[in-house]
Amino acid sequence: MRIVHPMTKCGSAAMTMRNYRPGIARRIPVLAMGLCAAITGVSAIPASADPLSALRWKSRVLVLVAQNPGDAELRTQRAYLEQASSGMFERNVVLMEAVGDSERARELRKRLATDVSDFRVMLVGKDGNTAFASDAPLAARDIFGRIDQMPMRKEEIRKTGG
Repeated sequence: MRIVHPMTKCGSAAMTMRNYRPGIARRIPVLAMGLCAAITGVSAIPASADPLSALRWKSRVLVLVAQNPGDAELRTQRAYLEQASSGMFERNVVLMEAVGDSERARELRKRLATDVSDFRVMLVGKDGNTAFASDAPLAARDIFGRIDQMPMRKEEIRKTGG
């Protein structure tokens, strides 16, 4: 006898009675919906709500957060990064800023769960998770050193041979 849950329209979550376990059966709809969302790109959170969603699995995102464009630490961080554009390109790093009180800045700060009271530099990995954050400007070599220690970056270096 086969047991098929009616909510699994995206794939087969069939089980035989021989390996039926009630605990697993209750989770099948949730797992199936998650799998369907992953395959089709449909999720409960609209992509527009996440300003970083278009870059996931493509680029790392370095986000600079500051209260105003004249922030001294923001200017310092920008200067560090201007001199390191080739390193950022090599590591697939996109620079974004959440400065001031624009709607885009608010959305980005909300996505990163940070406020605007102080300067902050944050790296979001290709997987969409925050890899590290600092309350002080970081030299490009420090940022690149941290990126180069990440497993995905190590794999990129291995594949390209350098």
